[in-house]
Amino acid sequence: MRYLPRIVLLIVLVIFFLLVGIILRQTNANVPTLPTVSSPLSVATLASQAHLARTKAVQITDITVVSVVAVDWPDTSLGCPQEGLLYAQVITPGFMVLLSHDGKQYTYHTDQAENASEVRAVDCTDHPNPHPGLLREAS
Repeated sequence: MRYLPRIVLLIVLVIFFLLVGIILRQTNANVPTLPTVSSPLSVATLASQAHLARTKAVQITDITVVSVVAVDWPDTSLGCPQEGLLYAQVITPGFMVLLSHDGKQYTYHTDQAENASEVRAVDCTDHPNPHPGLLREAS
């Protein structure tokens, strides 16, 4: 009889923690998960959207992705050389990203990196003579 209050207390605690666990599991089931950005294509797309969103002072969700094409750029200018600048003459893998916002289309050229903060995204929309790049299979 001496241990009965302790056993009852232990049973009450076990039931309490089981109920708390069930409630937390149901609460977490209703929380939406953010998409994981892991492929170079997704990273390049996100970097392009982020650049346009900053430039236009809009939300990323207001920008529509029209198309993304994997390309090899002829040099590190990513197909949009700026007059007076020199670029390393190496094949640079990347993407051509076509975005749309407020009825206007924007063309971005990117290189390829593992995360969006390292990707170079260049707005080539108004470039006088952008290089189309060489198409390749998306990785």
